[in-house]
Amino acid sequence: MVYNTVVLGGLLHDVDKFLHLDSVELIKSFVHELDKICNVELLETLVIGELQDRENVYCHLLNRADVYSSSEESESQEKFYDHEARPLDSVFNRVEIGKGKNKEIYQYSAQKYSPENGFPVLLKKQKKENIDILLRNFRDEFQQIAQNISDFATFYNQLYSLLLKYTWCIPSNSQSEIADISLFDHAKTTSAIVACLYQYHEASNSFSIQEISNDKTNKFLILVGDISGIQSYIFSGSHIGAGAVAKRLRARSFYLNMLSELASQKIRKSFNLPISNILMASGGKFYILLPNTLYVKNKLEEIKKNISIYLLEEFQGELALNLAVEELSGLEFGNFGKVIRRVGQKLALKKKMPFFEVITNKGYWQEDLFLFEIDDEDKLSLCQGCGKEFAQESIDGRKYGVKCLKDLEVGQILPKTKYLELTSQEKCHIPFLKDNGVNLKTEIPPAPNTNLTFVLNGTEIIAKQNLVAKYLANYVPTDEKRQAISFDYLVEKSKGIKRLAYLKADVDNLGSIFAFGFMDDENGKVTRYDTISRVTTFSRMLDLFFSGRVNQIISRDFQDCYIVYSGGDDLLIIGPWDKIIDLSIVINKEFQKFVGFNPNLTLSAGISIVKTKTPVSKAVDEAEELLELSKDKVLKGKKSGRNQVTVFNRTMSWDDFALVINEAKKLTQWVEKKYLTRMDLWKLKKYDRLFQDFYQHNNVEGLKYQGLLAYDLGRKKKENKISSEILQWHESLLELNNPVLINLGCIIDYTLCACRGGEENEQ
Repeated sequence: MVYNTVVLGGLLHDVDKFLHLDSVELIKSFVHELDKICNVELLETLVIGELQDRENVYCHLLNRADVYSSSEESESQEKFYDHEARPLDSVFNRVEIGKGKNKEIYQYSAQKYSPENGFPVLLKKQKKENIDILLRNFRDEFQQIAQNISDFATFYNQLYSLLLKYTWCIPSNSQSEIADISLFDHAKTTSAIVACLYQYHEASNSFSIQEISNDKTNKFLILVGDISGIQSYIFSGSHIGAGAVAKRLRARSFYLNMLSELASQKIRKSFNLPISNILMASGGKFYILLPNTLYVKNKLEEIKKNISIYLLEEFQGELALNLAVEELSGLEFGNFGKVIRRVGQKLALKKKMPFFEVITNKGYWQEDLFLFEIDDEDKLSLCQGCGKEFAQESIDGRKYGVKCLKDLEVGQILPKTKYLELTSQEKCHIPFLKDNGVNLKTEIPPAPNTNLTFVLNGTEIIAKQNLVAKYLANYVPTDEKRQAISFDYLVEKSKGIKRLAYLKADVDNLGSIFAFGFMDDENGKVTRYDTISRVTTFSRMLDLFFSGRVNQIISRDFQDCYIVYSGGDDLLIIGPWDKIIDLSIVINKEFQKFVGFNPNLTLSAGISIVKTKTPVSKAVDEAEELLELSKDKVLKGKKSGRNQVTVFNRTMSWDDFALVINEAKKLTQWVEKKYLTRMDLWKLKKYDRLFQDFYQHNNVEGLKYQGLLAYDLGRKKKENKISSEILQWHESLLELNNPVLINLGCIIDYTLCACRGGEENEQ
């Protein structure tokens, strides 16, 4: 009961900054209900007495957690702010890795947590009516959950969700010069830290103020988990029929997301830690804060081994969950980026030795674990989905094994899924180990449910339901029966030539941002700002864009595009070639707005355009290669790569790319109106090859394109075969620094595709 009270106190200790009233009054209003799950008297002492009651070890415990959560060098206070009107600064404002900073400070409006509200604006002062609405809604929903308390975990998760929903945009310290840590993230990390502190001091029998005040002892562990084999697993067998591929791709991508979620929840629950201790979780990777006790270390080894055995048996080594652990002290929460880098280095070593803990014994290989017994009991031969197991059932003339049958089932249910219920039942949609799994639900049954359930792409909170918000990019094009449609159908939505495009994109320099992005170096003095609260805020907001905003963009404006995955800091999307190109430009523009136009935060992308029957794995590999080219290629006049896109064998800046596509669409209209012919386009293609020889290789012979172009224009003017608008456009190509000329080949390639021709009917 005391432990629960202290952990709950971590969430509530600063809530009065938002409520603008005595938070103890809120607690006293529900004494009878709260008494079921905690020591109400101690809770009251904690939320008002963490600094006042210095003899209370639990107050001191919470005080240390509070300090660690917000630990950074204090700023000299030269200006005081109206704490009620002070907006939350964007966490992206402070990021800097040598590309300069914006002079403008972007801030968040006081609105409910959602992707569309995650865009910072130039605000300066919060609107009082917005704050009043949040306050009123918070109090109403708190009353609903407090009046229906059933157990501690459910209430804690409901309160956690409530704070995320309404205090993500409220600064935890309104008097800081840059107030970019939200009340939610401060409360979350404080609760996570105090849970670990309690367990550490309980295990070491050291509940004294002197021991609690010791900031240098490594009382904590940071655990990172990362799934390897993702690409191989998702795209294995993707050469089969297109309709099946569409469903299976989505199901497998979703399964990996759930595998990461289930593993992190399994670890958290094994140590009786609240959901707050999963500090970051996205893109198949998670970070969990744990107490540094002998029990935890020993239990972790057992959990690691059990998970490895399960994955080895279930996937024959194709998927592995790599886990690495690093110790840290209370002082290091102020330089959390360094801690992330240290544990990341350990993880890199672990990824080179997957399943090491189970396939070796005393330094020797356990060779029997490399053999897997399978039997073709039904005499159906190999699965036509993956080719890695024997088939058990035939569907639409194709034979599938157990895993691919499950993929097809989940792929059909996913478009309708609104809730993900974590369960201990053996029979569920996605099992994990023997006592964990996920059920996909389209609605919440009215009966009370204490199983942790994720609300997909929403923040609803329902009394007696253990709900937590989770944004998931799960949009796929569907038919009238809400079934995922095939790639054969999607490609027919293309303009002109019938091709699919694969868009792969991610955030540039993310490792450098975590390591060096939150620091200032003025007059030789380095000041770090990578506190645990700021780093977790940064990660959460980044994931809100990729998991939430990207899903909104596609489901609203690009409904023929198919999200394979989008979350954390990267994405892979498939769709008609022309729509994918337009989508990439929109995503980049939205991302720049989302990060407050910070030049240090950019995207790179690769777009592969392929025939429908091209194996998905091959198309994805090509998109990956193009993405790497976007990151590595240094364009003329620039000092480095990145912040670029590669398509049609041409790498461009995003600004030039947007210009290129606008020009290409203009040429497409001219061709469709018969103002230009395909022969004209092929001549322009020839001029591009000549110019590129000059531009890229300094071969002056390439400049003869000018004479050829001038002669061609002169002839057309004489024969009155060219309009003034088209003539002016062609004449602009004589200017050597014209970005249209520099990227002319890409413009022509787009136009040729859009106007059909060549092998347009070949799929």
